[in-house]
Amino acid sequence: MPAKKISQLDAGTASLTDVIPASNSSGTATSKLTLQSVLNLETRWSVFLPGAPTGLTATAGNAQALLSWTAPTGVLAQTPIIDYVVQYSSNSGSTWTTFSDGTSTATSATVTGLTNGTAYVFRVAAVNGVGTGAYTAASSSVTPSPSVSVSYLVVA
Repeated sequence: MPAKKISQLDAGTASLTDVIPASNSSGTATSKLTLQSVLNLETRWSVFLPGAPTGLTATAGNAQALLSWTAPTGVLAQTPIIDYVVQYSSNSGSTWTTFSDGTSTATSATVTGLTNGTAYVFRVAAVNGVGTGAYTAASSSVTPSPSVSVSYLVVA
């Protein structure tokens, strides 16, 4: 039997339908054969997703925060990390905003454009050719603030 094309791949369901000719002493007929397999493709592919990075730290700056983390372990050579997704939240993680920092495999980032005086938490996920892995737990909260410089004038 020649290879057949899967006719549907939606929401984890794969369906293959073929018309098979059959003949016997009574004559020739066709039979429609449908093979349907319900697969959770997301679960099957998730074994190839990178794990969550570890050791996420955040340090506040002037309208920014410097983040650093450790790359996840156990990453397969066939599916190397190609990027990290950095997200921040100003409401303790109820909603998240993705920081647009381009593509980078560096294990640090400076999140800019933050509002001084507002507390933020951060999380990071590794990305490979299969997709985005699990996020870190939220970082400790940091509050950006303007830099303060102090000058002294000494009068003799």
